[in-house]
Amino acid sequence: MPTTLQNSIELPDLSERRDAPIEWWFIQGSARKESGEALHFMAAFFQVHLPGNGHAPAQMLLVHVLNGDGAPGHTASRITPAMITAHEAIARELSRTNFAFPLSHVAFRRHMADTLRFAETNGIRTFETPASLGNAPFSIEWDEFLFTEDAGALSLRLPLNGSGETAELRLEPQRPWLDEEGARLEPVVAPPYRYICCPRLDLAGRWGDTQLTGQAWIDRQWGEFDRWFFKREPNAMRPLGWDWFGLSLENGHDVLLARQVDAGSQSHGAGYALLFSEGEMTRLDDNWSSEVLRHWTSPRTGTTYPIAHRLSIEAMDLQLDIAPVAEDQEIPVFGLPSIWEGAVTASGRMLGSSVRGAGRLELFGYGYADTIPRYMAQQLRRALAG
Repeated sequence: MPTTLQNSIELPDLSERRDAPIEWWFIQGSARKESGEALHFMAAFFQVHLPGNGHAPAQMLLVHVLNGDGAPGHTASRITPAMITAHEAIARELSRTNFAFPLSHVAFRRHMADTLRFAETNGIRTFETPASLGNAPFSIEWDEFLFTEDAGALSLRLPLNGSGETAELRLEPQRPWLDEEGARLEPVVAPPYRYICCPRLDLAGRWGDTQLTGQAWIDRQWGEFDRWFFKREPNAMRPLGWDWFGLSLENGHDVLLARQVDAGSQSHGAGYALLFSEGEMTRLDDNWSSEVLRHWTSPRTGTTYPIAHRLSIEAMDLQLDIAPVAEDQEIPVFGLPSIWEGAVTASGRMLGSSVRGAGRLELFGYGYADTIPRYMAQQLRRALAG
């Protein structure tokens, strides 16, 4: 039977957690101008705290803006120098665990060379000046990007291009906040992290002289790398990824589905489904499935992503066809083969009635090369894509 999760109605503590090896804040949504023109957006800010970085956390910001008709908008990917140091530490451990010396040394050097070259050729910028974070009230500010607590709501200053143009948005929560431990959401793998989420916030703001209205979704996570980004085995560390669906339906329900992906074999593991309704959140039983309807291969990285799905949740008589607003919504990320992080539409049925909605699909962990044959295949795909 479905299980109701604990939740908090008040704005939770969103401030940084320096005791966590990794943490991030994620905002996604859609805004509409008075003329009816739509704008889809995503912003994610990451911090990594590792002993080798001293008191300076490694930072990364990803921004993706897409026009409502699917026309390309703005993509930004930036890091601080400390992110390179943090990634080196993780990559060295992965190489030592998965390969015997001297192959481990060769694999590490080759990976770092590929990573730095990828960053240079795909527009990942290194900022010497880090972001500024504040507590009580919570805030993140990094040049033109700003995300801050504002009298029980949240404000977002979102860069729309590389020329300083921004949208000024105020986000008012309309749902109770989910605040759960990873072990409760995913008891099979019990990943050591904490997950805070508000799936529905009213959006109002301005883009220059134009008023904007719409809806947003916010996630806040922190925890360990183990069982989240990789799985430790006796003689190996296997990188992990995930498929994540965040969907807001026009009938007032919001749906969150997530499942792990083995980044090497791309086989799917454990996952969970949450249904957000008026005043409550429900963890659904594991009777849900996802059928891939269409793939897309990146012309830059050669990575193939499953970008269209048919979701089925038996307990809610729910079936949704998920389609991307645009096929190419790949974002370059430092140290990774990139991710597909895209705005999507949803249509289907729920409890005997037709239903439509929109949201975001995140595909993380595709295109990894954790063995020599997979590395050679990756390089071949990239060469053919280029």
